[in-house]
Amino acid sequence: MIDVCEASGVSRATLYRYFSRKEDLLDAVGEYVSRNFIAGIRSVAAESTEPADRIRMVFKFIVGYTNQVKADRILEIEPGFVIGFLQSHFAQHVAVLNEVLAPVYDDIETHTGLKINRPFVSELLLRGQESTSLIPGGASWVTLPDALGDMLKQLYRISEKRSRSARP
Repeated sequence: MIDVCEASGVSRATLYRYFSRKEDLLDAVGEYVSRNFIAGIRSVAAESTEPADRIRMVFKFIVGYTNQVKADRILEIEPGFVIGFLQSHFAQHVAVLNEVLAPVYDDIETHTGLKINRPFVSELLLRGQESTSLIPGGASWVTLPDALGDMLKQLYRISEKRSRSARP
């Protein structure tokens, strides 16, 4: 708590007026991070109508937000909090990701005729991103948003070729 006071320039009395325990402060920070994460995902998703752009923009936000929040330091200081936070908010974050990617999944299913296990794909993508809290993603991970968008476009090209070749 003393480190927080020093870093924020807030007196101990003021900090303790709002947060009587370190855990209360960490919970408030966690909720703030979660709300901003969800609001950010919904905001960037609403800006895009084209599926490849939507998935690119959503994951550009997610990768950027994760880098901005930088759980590294807090993970070193309070690993139990970070792990508990990720676990307790995971289902909600997967549900939001599944919600904003629904138009992408719809489009993939329309183009390919394949049924997607949407919650599983959303969970897999989010697990990959959240793993960067423990294992840094590095330079290649930053390219994930573009790789997902490009993969979707390639999938559509393959699907279109198959459709054309199947016609008599």
